[in-house]
Amino acid sequence: MSIASQMMHLRQHGQTLGPFEEAEVRRRYDTGELGADVVSWCSGESRWQSLGRRWPGHRRASRQWPAILAGLLLVGSAVIIAVPAWSFRILPLGAQQPHVLWMLECTLIALALAIISIGSWRIRRRAQSPGLMFVLGSLVIVLAAVIGVSLAKVSASLLAYRLRQDNALVSFNENSHDIVIKGAIGPHLTNDLDMVIKAHPDALKILIRSQGGLVNDAFRTAEVITAAHLPLEVVNYCASACVLLWATVPQREMAPGSHLGLHQNSLSHEFDPALNEVAKQKLEVRSVAALDHAGFSPHLQWERRSTPPEKIFWVSVTEAKAEGVAFNLVTAPGPHVQF
Repeated sequence: MSIASQMMHLRQHGQTLGPFEEAEVRRRYDTGELGADVVSWCSGESRWQSLGRRWPGHRRASRQWPAILAGLLLVGSAVIIAVPAWSFRILPLGAQQPHVLWMLECTLIALALAIISIGSWRIRRRAQSPGLMFVLGSLVIVLAAVIGVSLAKVSASLLAYRLRQDNALVSFNENSHDIVIKGAIGPHLTNDLDMVIKAHPDALKILIRSQGGLVNDAFRTAEVITAAHLPLEVVNYCASACVLLWATVPQREMAPGSHLGLHQNSLSHEFDPALNEVAKQKLEVRSVAALDHAGFSPHLQWERRSTPPEKIFWVSVTEAKAEGVAFNLVTAPGPHVQF
């Protein structure tokens, strides 16, 4: 009997099926409709054997390309999503539009995984056309990857901007037991200050002289100072984001002759204008709340909103007290504290 006319019985899920022509069984095996673990028997054979053992290596590799493509795209998308996912922690306060895109991307990745999983299940169940499921899953992953690329561009812009910012010098004065912050509020200030606080549990207070910097990092630094229960004293001057940092902590102090510098909030113009506008609006809400908490009068709030970012409205210790700002006036720092 020729191979084309030889009849074959199959056993699948506890049921015996057939007889089928061997050519038909081989075709169904090639397309993935029948798995390698399906057992078969032909007349004259002494025992049943699986299709994988009967035709080892016969299944054409070309039938596997959808699964291979889906796997490669899935890995690539996972890499693309990792960078924007990590960088959202440093987005300007309130800039959440990219976060929505990131959630959409995660949803697409999950959908693609579900589709590919269903495709794999269909193969194991010997269903029809499982390759279509892999193709559909691959297309969804491609869409997620496209969104991931756009998110990565936003993230790269944010990271590049932050890396260009100066960072304040944080030190500990052994004589006065004070932690000293001098310079701009940059992306490393929060971690640097946290390390110094943990290394010197005997610190009595934190002294700061800063022209400002990154507002988001100012609020994060305020959280570290608040958790450490240390007072924050302004020495000489504290402007822009530094004022928001100082206003947020519960224990505020000023040295005689010090000044607070106020002006409008600003963000980098290198980002998307719509993103900047939303971020500025939400940033303004938090800034006003922090200044209100510290007792800044409506007059000082108005002066801050009226002063453009390139200028500074200075407030002396006496003026701050007269305007109702809540803080303790302390003596000048000791001779061992150098600013």
